[in-house]
Amino acid sequence: MEKYLKIQQFAKRVGRNIQNLRYLDSINVFKPAYISKGGHRFYTEAQVAQFFKRLDNKDKKNVFYALLDDETERKILIKNIKKFMQERNLAYNVIIDIRKHVYEDQYTNNIYKLLKMIHKNEVSLLYAFKVENFKGYPCLKLINDFAKDNGIKTRFMEKERYAR
Repeated sequence: MEKYLKIQQFAKRVGRNIQNLRYLDSINVFKPAYISKGGHRFYTEAQVAQFFKRLDNKDKKNVFYALLDDETERKILIKNIKKFMQERNLAYNVIIDIRKHVYEDQYTNNIYKLLKMIHKNEVSLLYAFKVENFKGYPCLKLINDFAKDNGIKTRFMEKERYAR
């Protein structure tokens, strides 16, 4: 029978806090080996190495990509993302495009920058803010498919949650 580590023991071994481990579980980035009927999380010794291999690479970042309507939304969103990531002690990068500039060079540069980060394996998790559909913005589908092909999960989020 394999020996399990309680979440407190695992947190100490990997240098993270319990809240961060619970958060990583909630977003399906790093799951415990076992969850008891009472909701207690347990990890294995093998997961210690997996954790460092997958998540503790300082070069990897959580990347937020958003296509927004205006500059006001951008400032609010960046402020809220910064707070969200700092509370979890996670490295992050924010790439934002404004809809009215979609066909300008800055937009192309941002898409290129994001695809390059994914290709170079610098992204641990990609957050993309939902738009009504991919039809008008095929680049969002391209980004999602490219991330998936490179083994990176994309988590689509409701913009309204962070743009307040």
